[in-house]
Order: sequence, then C-alpha cells, then structure tokens
Amino acid sequence: MIRTKLCSSVIAISTLSVFLAGCGGSGSSGIETPVSGSTYTGVVVDGPLEGASVFADINRNGTKDAGEPATVTGKDGHYTLKVPSDIFQPPIIIEVPPTAIDADSGKPVGKYYRLGAPDGVYSVMNPITTMIKSLMDVNPGLKRTEAESIVRGYLNLSDTYEIYADYSIVARPDGVTTDKWDRFLSESGRARNIGRVTAAILGKYWENAQASYGGNIPKEKMGMIQALLTEAALKSVAPLAGALPNDGLVDTDTLTIPDPALSYEKLEA
Repeated sequence: MIRTKLCSSVIAISTLSVFLAGCGGSGSSGIETPVSGSTYTGVVVDGPLEGASVFADINRNGTKDAGEPATVTGKDGHYTLKVPSDIFQPPIIIEVPPTAIDADSGKPVGKYYRLGAPDGVYSVMNPITTMIKSLMDVNPGLKRTEAESIVRGYLNLSDTYEIYADYSIVARPDGVTTDKWDRFLSESGRARNIGRVTAAILGKYWENAQASYGGNIPKEKMGMIQALLTEAALKSVAPLAGALPNDGLVDTDTLTIPDPALSYEKLEA
C-alpha cells in the first residue's frame, strides 16, 4: 500500500523538442527517425535519471556486447547515442545502476533496474514505455497498438493520453495548444507517480532475480528476464494506479512491494 504522504515540490524539467503529437514529433505514435540517420536522442525518466547507461542492442540479445553503441544520461536525463547509419531503428536498452540520480528526489535510486521502449521509440524511455515493450517480448505476435491498449487498461489511462510523452515536464512547450496541454496535465501527474511506483517495484524485482541466480544473471537471460519482471511489475502496480494522485509526488519509501512469485524455476522455464 502507499500512504498519502506526498513530496511538497515538483521538479521543473526542461522540455524535449519532441513532446506531443502536433508539435513536430511522434506523440502517441512513438516513432522517430534520427535526424542524421545515425543519431538518436531522448530522455530517460523515472524522474529524469542521471548516470543511466544507454545502449543500442544491435544484435537484439538483450545485453550490452562489445562494439554496441553506448552512452550515459546527463543530469537532466537526456542522452545522445550515435548508431551506424546502416542500422535501422535498433532496440535501445537502459541500465539504471544503483548510483543513478533521480531528479525527483536528488538521491541515488539505490537498486539496479532496466528500462526500454518498443523498437523505433527513442524520445522518451520510462517505466510505462518499458511495460509496452515487455508485453510484446513476452507475447510474440502482439502488436504494439494492442500492447499499448493493454497497458492503458491496467493503468487506467485514457485512450487520449499521450503515452509516449515525457510526463515529468511541467511547462507547456511551444506549439502545444492550451486544450491539448490541459488534457495532458489531467493525467500526467498520475502517470508520473505510476512511473515512480513501477521503478521502485522493478528495483526490488531485479534484486530478487539477481539473488535467484546467485547474484549473477547470465547475459543471455537478461532480455527475457527484463520482460518477465516488467510484466510482473505491471500487474503489481495496476491495483494502485487508479488511486495514485495527479498532484504531488508519492513517497515510494512507504510502498509495500508484493512478491512477484518468480522463482528461479519460473525464470528458467
């Protein structure tokens, strides 16, 4: 359960050049073409995360291999990743180390977890985009629009909410109409709190998974374990999502995290 204690301040985050549909970006479609054909830019958000590792999973095995492009997020959570021009829309994976700084709290996140998004989505990486990708990974053949609909249903987000927007921004970007901005704000605060709660759950679930493997998860298992843990986190946060506040930030230190019931045997199955 989550107590009603809220943080008193909201961190103002600088806006992305790509934010909502109709502003020159992808909006709910979530697909961006790199400006140069080889440069990908975006923001990694729990709150915005500084010191998270970002890499292009070119061979799609779920782990960072030698030669795969990589970078680290800056203090505002932004990243720029250069990818060979002959590689088209590779998956981007985010490894969040315990030392990464969450701008919402100004403190290290404390536990390792991973984030991602469906192939072709680069402007925003957060726990919600990770849920969409993970459903597709666990359920081969599931279309992205179907995964988006499932996630919206679990999280009680409306069909019009810009699911690939940066829910941490608090200033209306240029070109966004007042009506569109008001609709965004009517759900973005709760989406932000969903992200915060999910990140805390993911940190605990990754800790449990690492313990199941004696502290060292085999590299070849990382991608599927990420998908399984994120799917479990979606089911854990779903009962809480509708009641999370749209104003203020929940204190995740008061969160009681349920057991995902993902034993070593289940992770290996």
